[in-house]
Amino acid sequence: MPAGLQPPNAAELLSGAHVDELLTEALRRFDAVVIDAPPIMGLADSPLIASKVAGTVMVVEAHRTRARQASLSLQRLRTARANMLGAVLTKFSSKRASADYGYDYGYGYGRADEAPEAAS
Repeated sequence: MPAGLQPPNAAELLSGAHVDELLTEALRRFDAVVIDAPPIMGLADSPLIASKVAGTVMVVEAHRTRARQASLSLQRLRTARANMLGAVLTKFSSKRASADYGYDYGYGYGRADEAPEAAS
C-alpha cells in the first residue's frame, strides 16, 4: 500500500483511531501485515506504530549504527511498550568486522596492587 501524501503531523494521524481500524481490516484480510517504519530516533512515528502492532523487529545497519544509538532506540521502543521480537543486522561484512574488531582473552583475581612479580 503506498504511503500517499506526507501529512502535516504524522504523529497525530498515527495516534488516532483510523490506524487501529486500518490494522484491524488488514489483519482480517491477510495472514500477516508488515509495516516498514522510519528510523526510531528523532521521530515519534516508529514508537507509536510499535505500540499498536503485535510485534516489532528492529533493523540495525552493521558498521554504521553505534551501539549507544541502538541501545537508545531499543529503550525508546520499550518505553512505547513494543513487543520486541528481535533484531536484524544488515550490510554486515566479515572482512570489515575482522579489521575493526579484535578478540582478547584474559583472567585475573585479587587486587591489581597485589599482583605478583613476573618470573624471569
